[in-house]
Amino acid sequence: MDSFFLPNYGANPSIVRLNAIDDEEMPDSIPFTTSPFPDILVSTPDAAEMTVFSTSHNGFSDSAMLGFLPADPFAVQPSPTSSPMLRPPTDRTGSPSTTPFSMDVLQSTLGRDFPQPSWGILTDGPAGPIDISPLLPGTPAFLSPRPNSLARSATSSASPKRSPSVTNEEWERLKKDIKRLYMEESFTMQDTVKILREQFNFCVTRCLEKWNWRKNDTESARQLRRDGKSPVTPNKKTARQQRRPPINSTSSLLAEISARTCGLCEKLLHWVKSLIFRSSKEDVEWRQLNRVGRLPVFGQELTSQVAVGLEHFASGDPDSGFPVLSHMFWDLGDFVRKSDITIYATLLLDIPSIFYEFKNEVPFLNKYFLYLHSLFGEFQKGDSPIANAVQAMGQLTAMDFDQARGCLSQLYRVVADAYEEIQGRDTFDSIERHVEAINATGSTPDTQEVGRIITALDNMQILAASHQGQLQSPNIIEYELWKIELLRSIETGNQFVSRCNRLLESIATVAIDKEWRLWEPWLLWICGEVMYELCRFFDKVGNDEEWAENLEGCILRFRCAITMDETWEELLGWRVVLYRLQLVEFWTEAGKPEQAEKHKRCIRNSACWEAMLREHAELPSFFD
Repeated sequence: MDSFFLPNYGANPSIVRLNAIDDEEMPDSIPFTTSPFPDILVSTPDAAEMTVFSTSHNGFSDSAMLGFLPADPFAVQPSPTSSPMLRPPTDRTGSPSTTPFSMDVLQSTLGRDFPQPSWGILTDGPAGPIDISPLLPGTPAFLSPRPNSLARSATSSASPKRSPSVTNEEWERLKKDIKRLYMEESFTMQDTVKILREQFNFCVTRCLEKWNWRKNDTESARQLRRDGKSPVTPNKKTARQQRRPPINSTSSLLAEISARTCGLCEKLLHWVKSLIFRSSKEDVEWRQLNRVGRLPVFGQELTSQVAVGLEHFASGDPDSGFPVLSHMFWDLGDFVRKSDITIYATLLLDIPSIFYEFKNEVPFLNKYFLYLHSLFGEFQKGDSPIANAVQAMGQLTAMDFDQARGCLSQLYRVVADAYEEIQGRDTFDSIERHVEAINATGSTPDTQEVGRIITALDNMQILAASHQGQLQSPNIIEYELWKIELLRSIETGNQFVSRCNRLLESIATVAIDKEWRLWEPWLLWICGEVMYELCRFFDKVGNDEEWAENLEGCILRFRCAITMDETWEELLGWRVVLYRLQLVEFWTEAGKPEQAEKHKRCIRNSACWEAMLREHAELPSFFD
């Protein structure tokens, strides 16, 4: 079939007149996008600008454009090269910000004492038409379990000693991880046994020498062992590297630092996984899943505030960046009171991923981890897994910035595997993290993995339809939007643009009112998200004109959604401000100051910006 069923969503039952925020921003005739609606043009003097519902609130995290990871979730990956929330400053300015800053200024700006917990550095060890044929009766609706990424095949031919309580299956499942910890990451025997016991609940014998694993073999000796040959030299001595370099040598120091960072990364991954498993058993949020069957996620406005503040610093305007970041710091106080499972993604994934894009602002990131850890202690969460994860990430960032960013890219896959292990199948949450992991490295994703996720989304559409008794489910549109986000980096230009336009045309076809400004906020949000994906696509291929056109269209629809329902302002207001800042930079460089000034006025008049200035009247105003 060449199309799919969509719900008959249309105008608000009580259609209200939209008051234009800035009439000059909306011309008499605005195309929907690059020919998505050939017969529909907008023409009204009461044009209003618009914004979006948080993707993370509805199951889409637009703060995590992440890339694909290898099968080993603990392998350090290249740092992300792009952020979902913001266009890197090097796109149009040519280089990152070098604006100096003073922590004293930040301290005075915040006007609040920041407890400085004493952290010791750990040293204990180192396209085509949309087909609904899968939705026909008789199609299996359940997803098959996928093996956890930690389950690996055996690589050693030795027959090791095992504890009587350890089964052969358990041994084969974890043998490669034991070898990785002990051999490749240089953990001591005691630390290896401890990690296995705490993280895997696996009690293993300490007779490591009987496993035929030798730490000090040379590469040639290890290759001989892999080939099944004896590594013994003619004089009957095994070739070995120097057991311990001179104590003052550079290699000794680097090896010690590497061992510490590896240990911190391992602890970070362990604590996040523990948080998810503990929450699945104890947290009431697991029993209050929303209509699409996923855990609620909060904090989209905090992520947008971080992006806006850092954009100001990147553009050389710290006087405007400090108020926004300080506002975000104040909001953290109420945010950490929520359930850990609903806030960990924002605090440990989304906000750090944006900070890591601005290496010159590392002191702000260090202050963020310090302050966040102190807040957990203040609210009796100091010994919780999320507090321990924040502490480990803060220590890792202070020791090795690049290593910390690489560890973050591994975290998405570990989280996704944890959700799958708990549920026994693909879930809305696990797919979300897999999509983020696919974009983490910025490289072209594996088409086989992408195909598996697309199949999982198709199966979830079947489940959604079977639960509601019909195919006209709002979930189906959200699944199609997710497919667009997933395929943006692997489909060719014509295929991807056609896929986006088909979804936009389908939404317009089922809408009751043909004037898109009168659609329900939810439909406006979907259209804005599709335009944002087109914007990111054209930015990647270097088409600046299409990038600006689609970003303008995204803002208009988001603002219209906010006008129809003011509750969307809290979630999407800062995101609109962020996109306007990017357009200010673009139009200024393009030699059109009148367009840049228009967006500056809209930023000054936005509800979220005015509310921020009212709460912190002593902070400097924007664009003064």
